[in-house]
Amino acid sequence: MARHGRLERAIEELERERPRRLRREGIPGAAIVVVDADRTLWEAGFGVTDREHRAPVTPDTLFSLQSCSKTFTATAALLGVQEGLLDPDCPIASYLPGFRLQSRFETAPERSITLRHLLAHKAGLTHEAPLGSNYTTASERVSFKAHVESIPQTWLRYPVGQRYAYSNLGIDLVGYILQQASGMAFSDYVRQKLFVPLGMARSTFDFHTFQAMPDRARGHDAYVRVAGVPLPERVPMIPSGGLYASARDVARFIRFHLNRGQVDGRQVLNEPILREMVTVPFAGEGQFEGYGLGIAIHRLRGTVLHHHSGGGFGFLCSMQWYPELGLGIVFVTNSSHHALQWDLPHGVLDSILGPAPEREAAALPEPTEEGDAAARGAFVGQYVGRLPDGWTISRAGDDLVMRSYGSKDRRLLRFYRFDRAYTQTPARTSHWRFELDDQGRPVCLEHLDSGTAYDYNAGPADPPGPDKPEWRTYTGTYLALALGGVPDLMRIRRKNGALYLALANPVRPISLRLEEHRPGLFFTSTGEAVDFTGERPLFGGVPVQRIGLGEEVRQWLVLLRGQVRAWWARRRGG
Repeated sequence: MARHGRLERAIEELERERPRRLRREGIPGAAIVVVDADRTLWEAGFGVTDREHRAPVTPDTLFSLQSCSKTFTATAALLGVQEGLLDPDCPIASYLPGFRLQSRFETAPERSITLRHLLAHKAGLTHEAPLGSNYTTASERVSFKAHVESIPQTWLRYPVGQRYAYSNLGIDLVGYILQQASGMAFSDYVRQKLFVPLGMARSTFDFHTFQAMPDRARGHDAYVRVAGVPLPERVPMIPSGGLYASARDVARFIRFHLNRGQVDGRQVLNEPILREMVTVPFAGEGQFEGYGLGIAIHRLRGTVLHHHSGGGFGFLCSMQWYPELGLGIVFVTNSSHHALQWDLPHGVLDSILGPAPEREAAALPEPTEEGDAAARGAFVGQYVGRLPDGWTISRAGDDLVMRSYGSKDRRLLRFYRFDRAYTQTPARTSHWRFELDDQGRPVCLEHLDSGTAYDYNAGPADPPGPDKPEWRTYTGTYLALALGGVPDLMRIRRKNGALYLALANPVRPISLRLEEHRPGLFFTSTGEAVDFTGERPLFGGVPVQRIGLGEEVRQWLVLLRGQVRAWWARRRGG
């Protein structure tokens, strides 16, 4: 009863604040559904499907779910495991005999990578492919097969199984393998085996089906609009980002998970297989949260939270559920730039659940002076994760402190071993480990609680590089067009005898050190290949072109104009 009363108050507050919040964030339309294991507790549609046609959004309006698609693809793959079509621990070479991947760490990595690695983002793959990616245009018609066949042009970032590295390509390969093993189009398999049993009649991985829906939402992206090109509607990364569904259908999917794989008392996905999906595979020492098989797993409010989010092509989506508390929510919008994707649904769930339970004080290891504090000075420097996330380690007297990019808050590192420390904030205690090479130099900074690793990039103790004369041919500014119109600018320059790749991010600028693997092939500190050996340079699998000073200035103006207009659109709610 208390939860029911809190839900009513949360709804009243959201209904009252909704117009102002959507207008402030420049969101044309949104839909939200709250469920428990038995029923829908609340659902609503706000705003319009399209600023031009202005049809009202309802809980049945189809939205692009973007990366939330990964959870549905993973569930479909596990249904394939249940059917005996797939083995999660079988090398992908068994399913794709002619498929080859490039790695500087091992030969034939496709013989080591399994479906479990792909679903858990532990295969070491990069995020994008040369064909059919986030760097596409409205007119591009790359087939899913051509997209998959371009993946071998990319390079693995890490050895197989070593590290979590979020990748569209891994989930796309899962969908492609499921398609090959079943003899059915991927979209047909998911519809028949997952959507139909769950009653998800307003869900499809087929773009043409979505396109034929009269009440579908259109994506809105202020940056792309400024560039003067159409925003692509068709997502070419089908299994990893190509699902179109209504909020009401996603809520059915959440209830299916809250009921441990059951729908109306019928077991669709066997519970032991479902448990594998929501368990972090290859977990490290002390790790208690991270990424399962297609789903993020987090500890919050003293319990487990399962969630996934997605964004791009003019849409943002978030789905979250607490399995132990039997409560979930989905929130979808047709705008790419706003701050509500996580905050709004999380706030609604918090309002329903009431005050968070008091956290028990965790037993913390005793800080120690083990090792020479001066030697820890080698840890000073930048550590980079999934851009633009990262940390800067610096000295504060005899101590080391860490600060995340874009933040002024500093956290004191309290060492309890030479290479291990913890930090404390009012919200949580985090445990960290510095991975070192044979010479005692830092390789990465690992968050032990989640398994997330941040690669060492640069620091004041770095020795100068060889500064080879032939490297001058690679310096300059390069351009990639995200979604066909928004410029991604990258500049290669020489510093301290090495080459650095500077990314054009005005909020969190970062410059990545390059290491030469062989002539014309470099790798950033985060493992991304910078490949000049082909007809066109590839940065992290994305084709780029070198531009002159005049074009560079013009593209910088496009970026600046896009940022200003996006800010103004959010300010006036348009």
